[in-house]
Amino acid sequence: MKYLLVLLIALCSFAYTSTAQTNATATPVAGETSGNREQDGLRGPVRRVRVETANIVTRNGKQVELPKSVVEVSTYDAAGRKIDSVAYPVQGAIAPGKEEYKYDDKGNIIEMTLRGSDGSVLSQEKYTYDLDEFGNWKKMTAAIAIYENGTISYEPTQVTYRTLTYYYGPAVATPGVPAAPVTAPSKQRTDAEAGPDANKPAPTQTPSVVSSTPANVAGKPTPLPPTNTQPLPATSTAADASKEDVRPAILRISEEVLRKAAITLPEPQYPADAEMARASGPVQVELLPKH
Repeated sequence: MKYLLVLLIALCSFAYTSTAQTNATATPVAGETSGNREQDGLRGPVRRVRVETANIVTRNGKQVELPKSVVEVSTYDAAGRKIDSVAYPVQGAIAPGKEEYKYDDKGNIIEMTLRGSDGSVLSQEKYTYDLDEFGNWKKMTAAIAIYENGTISYEPTQVTYRTLTYYYGPAVATPGVPAAPVTAPSKQRTDAEAGPDANKPAPTQTPSVVSSTPANVAGKPTPLPPTNTQPLPATSTAADASKEDVRPAILRISEEVLRKAAITLPEPQYPADAEMARASGPVQVELLPKH
Protein backbone atom coordinates (compact mmCIF):
# COMPACT_ATOMS: atom_id res chain seq x y z
CA MET A 1 0.00 0.00 0.00
CA LYS A 2 2.87 2.33 0.82
CA TYR A 3 4.54 1.68 -2.53
CA LEU A 4 1.23 2.27 -4.36
CA LEU A 5 0.78 5.62 -2.62
CA VAL A 6 4.32 6.68 -3.58
CA LEU A 7 3.67 5.67 -7.20
CA LEU A 8 0.49 7.76 -7.34
CA ILE A 9 2.32 10.80 -5.94
CA ALA A 10 5.09 10.41 -8.53
CA LEU A 11 2.57 10.17 -11.39
CA CYS A 12 0.74 13.30 -10.20
CA SER A 13 4.02 15.22 -9.94
CA PHE A 14 5.01 14.18 -13.46
CA ALA A 15 1.63 15.24 -14.89
CA TYR A 16 1.81 18.63 -13.14
CA THR A 17 5.38 19.24 -14.40
CA SER A 18 4.39 18.41 -18.01
CA THR A 19 1.39 20.75 -17.86
CA ALA A 20 3.50 23.57 -16.42
CA GLN A 21 6.13 23.17 -19.13
CA THR A 22 3.48 23.17 -21.86
CA ASN A 23 1.88 26.34 -20.51
CA ALA A 24 5.24 28.04 -20.18
CA THR A 25 6.26 27.42 -23.80
CA ALA A 26 2.89 28.05 -25.42
CA THR A 27 2.45 31.39 -27.19
CA PRO A 28 -0.90 33.08 -27.73
CA VAL A 29 -2.14 32.84 -31.32
CA ALA A 30 -3.81 35.97 -32.64
CA GLY A 31 -7.16 35.61 -34.27
CA GLU A 32 -7.31 35.50 -38.07
CA THR A 33 -7.69 38.88 -39.74
CA SER A 34 -10.82 38.89 -41.85
CA GLY A 35 -12.39 41.33 -44.25
CA ASN A 36 -11.40 42.97 -47.51
CA ARG A 37 -11.09 46.38 -49.11
CA GLU A 38 -14.67 46.50 -50.36
CA GLN A 39 -16.11 45.71 -46.92
CA ASP A 40 -13.97 48.49 -45.46
CA GLY A 41 -15.29 50.97 -48.03
CA LEU A 42 -11.99 51.37 -49.90
CA ARG A 43 -11.62 51.96 -53.63
CA GLY A 44 -8.70 51.05 -55.87
CA PRO A 45 -5.69 48.76 -55.23
CA VAL A 46 -5.10 49.83 -51.62
CA ARG A 47 -2.04 48.24 -50.01
CA ARG A 48 -1.98 49.86 -46.56
CA VAL A 49 -4.09 52.32 -44.54
CA ARG A 50 -2.70 54.25 -41.59
CA VAL A 51 -5.28 56.07 -39.46
CA GLU A 52 -4.33 58.93 -37.13
CA THR A 53 -6.47 61.32 -35.09
CA ALA A 54 -5.84 64.75 -33.63
CA ASN A 55 -8.10 66.65 -31.25
CA ILE A 56 -8.96 70.31 -31.87
CA VAL A 57 -9.11 72.73 -28.93
CA THR A 58 -9.77 76.44 -28.66
CA ARG A 59 -7.00 78.56 -27.19
CA ASN A 60 -7.08 82.35 -27.06
CA GLY A 61 -10.05 82.38 -29.40
CA LYS A 62 -8.26 80.27 -32.05
CA GLN A 63 -8.69 76.61 -32.92
CA VAL A 64 -5.49 74.62 -32.41
CA GLU A 65 -4.86 71.08 -33.65
CA LEU A 66 -3.07 68.88 -31.11
CA PRO A 67 -0.43 66.26 -32.06
CA LYS A 68 -1.62 63.18 -33.94
CA SER A 69 -2.10 59.75 -32.39
CA VAL A 70 -2.02 56.48 -34.37
CA VAL A 71 -5.31 54.61 -34.19
CA GLU A 72 -4.94 51.71 -36.62
CA VAL A 73 -2.75 50.30 -39.39
CA SER A 74 -4.28 47.79 -41.82
CA THR A 75 -2.57 45.94 -44.69
CA TYR A 76 -4.19 44.25 -47.71
CA ASP A 77 -2.78 41.81 -50.25
CA ALA A 78 -2.95 42.28 -54.02
CA ALA A 79 -6.32 40.47 -54.14
CA GLY A 80 -7.84 42.89 -51.63
CA ARG A 81 -7.89 40.59 -48.58
CA LYS A 82 -6.94 42.09 -45.23
CA ILE A 83 -3.80 40.29 -44.07
CA ASP A 84 -2.84 42.39 -41.06
CA SER A 85 -4.47 44.93 -38.77
CA VAL A 86 -2.98 46.56 -35.70
CA ALA A 87 -5.20 48.73 -33.47
CA TYR A 88 -3.83 51.12 -30.89
CA PRO A 89 -5.85 51.94 -27.75
CA VAL A 90 -7.28 55.44 -27.69
CA GLN A 91 -8.49 57.04 -24.49
CA GLY A 92 -12.00 58.41 -24.70
CA ALA A 93 -15.32 58.53 -22.92
CA ILE A 94 -17.95 55.89 -23.66
CA ALA A 95 -21.08 57.28 -25.28
CA PRO A 96 -23.84 57.57 -22.62
CA GLY A 97 -26.64 56.83 -25.07
CA LYS A 98 -27.60 55.33 -28.43
CA GLU A 99 -25.87 56.53 -31.60
CA GLU A 100 -27.74 57.06 -34.87
CA TYR A 101 -25.85 57.54 -38.15
CA LYS A 102 -26.52 59.02 -41.58
CA TYR A 103 -24.41 58.11 -44.63
CA ASP A 104 -23.67 59.62 -48.03
CA ASP A 105 -23.84 57.79 -51.38
CA LYS A 106 -20.24 56.55 -50.91
CA GLY A 107 -20.98 54.95 -47.52
CA ASN A 108 -19.22 57.61 -45.45
CA ILE A 109 -20.80 58.80 -42.19
CA ILE A 110 -21.94 62.40 -42.52
CA GLU A 111 -23.97 62.82 -39.31
CA MET A 112 -24.20 61.17 -35.89
CA THR A 113 -26.94 61.84 -33.34
CA LEU A 114 -26.58 60.67 -29.76
CA ARG A 115 -29.89 60.00 -28.01
CA GLY A 116 -30.64 59.27 -24.37
CA SER A 117 -32.75 56.42 -23.03
CA ASP A 118 -35.88 58.58 -23.33
CA GLY A 119 -35.14 59.42 -27.00
CA SER A 120 -33.98 62.98 -26.36
CA VAL A 121 -31.02 64.34 -28.33
CA LEU A 122 -27.88 64.54 -26.17
CA SER A 123 -25.47 65.72 -28.89
CA GLN A 124 -25.01 65.80 -32.63
CA GLU A 125 -21.93 65.67 -34.85
CA LYS A 126 -21.34 66.22 -38.55
CA TYR A 127 -18.43 64.95 -40.64
CA THR A 128 -16.79 66.43 -43.73
CA TYR A 129 -14.22 64.70 -45.96
CA ASP A 130 -11.29 65.44 -48.25
CA LEU A 131 -10.98 62.75 -50.96
CA ASP A 132 -8.02 61.51 -52.99
CA GLU A 133 -8.00 60.70 -56.71
CA PHE A 134 -9.55 57.24 -56.10
CA GLY A 135 -12.47 58.61 -54.09
CA ASN A 136 -11.14 57.42 -50.71
CA TRP A 137 -11.22 59.99 -47.94
CA LYS A 138 -7.83 61.07 -46.59
CA LYS A 139 -9.05 63.60 -44.04
CA MET A 140 -12.23 63.59 -41.94
CA THR A 141 -13.22 66.52 -39.75
CA ALA A 142 -15.76 65.96 -36.95
CA ALA A 143 -17.72 68.99 -35.75
CA ILE A 144 -20.13 69.02 -32.81
CA ALA A 145 -23.33 71.07 -32.71
CA ILE A 146 -23.30 73.96 -30.23
CA TYR A 147 -25.90 76.55 -29.27
CA GLU A 148 -24.82 80.14 -28.67
CA ASN A 149 -26.75 83.44 -28.75
CA GLY A 150 -29.81 81.78 -30.21
CA THR A 151 -27.91 80.19 -33.09
CA ILE A 152 -26.89 76.58 -33.71
CA SER A 153 -23.45 76.15 -35.23
CA TYR A 154 -20.87 73.37 -35.57
CA GLU A 155 -17.46 73.55 -33.91
CA PRO A 156 -14.63 71.23 -35.09
CA THR A 157 -13.51 68.86 -32.34
CA GLN A 158 -11.35 66.21 -34.03
CA VAL A 159 -9.52 65.50 -37.29
CA THR A 160 -8.85 62.00 -38.58
CA TYR A 161 -6.14 61.45 -41.19
CA ARG A 162 -5.76 58.39 -43.41
CA THR A 163 -2.49 57.73 -45.24
CA LEU A 164 -3.30 55.34 -48.11
CA THR A 165 -0.64 53.35 -49.97
CA TYR A 166 -1.59 51.73 -53.29
CA TYR A 167 -0.20 48.85 -55.34
CA TYR A 168 1.37 50.26 -58.50
CA GLY A 169 -0.26 49.10 -61.72
CA PRO A 170 -2.48 50.13 -64.64
CA ALA A 171 -5.25 51.15 -62.25
CA VAL A 172 -2.99 53.78 -60.70
CA ALA A 173 -2.49 55.60 -64.04
CA THR A 174 -5.49 57.88 -63.52
CA PRO A 175 -5.85 61.63 -64.00
CA GLY A 176 -3.97 63.50 -61.32
CA VAL A 177 -1.37 60.77 -60.72
CA PRO A 178 1.73 61.03 -62.95
CA ALA A 179 2.73 57.59 -64.23
CA ALA A 180 6.34 58.62 -64.88
CA PRO A 181 8.77 60.98 -63.19
CA VAL A 182 8.81 64.55 -64.43
CA THR A 183 11.72 65.13 -66.83
CA ALA A 184 13.03 68.42 -68.16
CA PRO A 185 12.72 69.09 -71.91
CA SER A 186 15.74 67.80 -73.77
CA LYS A 187 17.85 69.70 -76.27
CA GLN A 188 17.33 69.60 -80.00
CA ARG A 189 18.83 66.59 -81.74
CA THR A 190 22.57 66.56 -82.18
CA ASP A 191 24.26 66.46 -85.55
CA ALA A 192 24.99 62.75 -85.19
CA GLU A 193 21.30 61.98 -84.42
CA ALA A 194 19.97 64.27 -87.13
CA GLY A 195 21.57 62.27 -89.96
CA PRO A 196 23.64 63.33 -92.98
CA ASP A 197 20.83 65.34 -94.57
CA ALA A 198 20.50 67.65 -91.59
CA ASN A 199 24.24 68.29 -91.47
CA LYS A 200 24.11 70.45 -94.58
CA PRO A 201 24.88 74.07 -93.73
CA ALA A 202 21.94 76.39 -94.19
CA PRO A 203 22.49 79.20 -96.76
CA THR A 204 23.23 82.47 -95.04
CA GLN A 205 21.92 84.62 -97.93
CA THR A 206 19.70 83.71 -100.83
CA PRO A 207 21.17 84.93 -104.15
CA SER A 208 18.78 86.82 -106.36
CA VAL A 209 20.57 86.19 -109.69
CA VAL A 210 23.01 83.44 -110.62
CA SER A 211 25.54 84.60 -113.20
CA SER A 212 28.59 82.84 -114.66
CA THR A 213 30.04 86.08 -116.05
CA PRO A 214 33.29 87.19 -114.31
CA ALA A 215 33.33 90.39 -112.35
CA ASN A 216 34.04 93.69 -114.13
CA VAL A 217 37.64 94.22 -113.09
CA ALA A 218 38.89 96.48 -115.89
CA GLY A 219 35.94 98.84 -115.78
CA LYS A 220 34.44 97.54 -119.03
CA PRO A 221 30.67 97.18 -119.19
CA THR A 222 29.44 93.75 -118.33
CA PRO A 223 27.83 92.05 -121.31
CA LEU A 224 24.16 91.30 -120.81
CA PRO A 225 22.93 87.74 -121.19
CA PRO A 226 20.79 86.85 -124.21
CA THR A 227 17.19 87.88 -123.98
CA ASN A 228 15.94 84.30 -124.32
CA THR A 229 18.06 83.14 -121.34
CA GLN A 230 16.31 83.24 -117.98
CA PRO A 231 18.12 83.20 -114.59
CA LEU A 232 18.00 80.01 -112.61
CA PRO A 233 15.35 79.90 -109.88
CA ALA A 234 17.88 79.91 -107.07
CA THR A 235 15.33 81.03 -104.52
CA SER A 236 13.24 77.89 -104.92
CA THR A 237 16.32 75.70 -104.59
CA ALA A 238 17.34 77.49 -101.38
CA ALA A 239 13.78 77.18 -100.05
CA ASP A 240 13.80 73.43 -100.68
CA ALA A 241 17.12 73.13 -98.88
CA SER A 242 15.83 75.15 -95.96
CA LYS A 243 12.76 72.90 -95.69
CA GLU A 244 15.02 69.88 -95.39
CA ASP A 245 17.18 71.57 -92.77
CA VAL A 246 14.31 72.86 -90.62
CA ARG A 247 12.95 69.96 -88.60
CA PRO A 248 10.75 70.07 -85.48
CA ALA A 249 12.61 69.78 -82.20
CA ILE A 250 11.91 66.77 -80.01
CA LEU A 251 10.84 67.80 -76.52
CA ARG A 252 10.21 65.40 -73.65
CA ILE A 253 7.30 66.64 -71.56
CA SER A 254 5.90 64.92 -68.48
CA GLU A 255 2.47 63.38 -68.46
CA GLU A 256 1.31 65.79 -65.75
CA VAL A 257 1.99 68.82 -67.97
CA LEU A 258 0.31 67.23 -70.99
CA ARG A 259 -2.79 66.33 -68.99
CA LYS A 260 -3.16 69.90 -67.74
CA ALA A 261 -2.89 71.25 -71.30
CA ALA A 262 -5.20 68.65 -72.85
CA ILE A 263 -8.77 69.55 -73.81
CA THR A 264 -10.08 65.99 -73.56
CA LEU A 265 -8.58 62.92 -71.89
CA PRO A 266 -9.99 59.76 -73.52
CA GLU A 267 -9.12 56.68 -71.49
CA PRO A 268 -7.36 53.99 -73.60
CA GLN A 269 -8.61 50.42 -73.49
CA TYR A 270 -6.28 48.15 -71.56
CA PRO A 271 -5.55 45.00 -73.62
CA ALA A 272 -7.15 41.87 -72.17
CA ASP A 273 -4.00 39.80 -72.70
CA ALA A 274 -1.87 42.37 -70.88
CA GLU A 275 -4.39 42.55 -68.04
CA MET A 276 -4.37 38.76 -67.60
CA ALA A 277 -0.57 38.78 -67.61
CA ARG A 278 -0.59 41.72 -65.13
CA ALA A 279 1.76 43.58 -67.44
CA SER A 280 2.54 47.17 -66.54
CA GLY A 281 5.14 49.83 -67.23
CA PRO A 282 5.68 53.31 -68.65
CA VAL A 283 4.29 54.13 -72.08
CA GLN A 284 5.90 56.68 -74.40
CA VAL A 285 3.55 58.72 -76.57
CA GLU A 286 4.65 60.74 -79.62
CA LEU A 287 2.65 63.90 -80.31
CA LEU A 288 2.83 65.71 -83.65
CA PRO A 289 1.89 69.39 -84.09
CA LYS A 290 -1.24 70.09 -86.06
CA HIS A 291 -0.59 72.02 -89.32
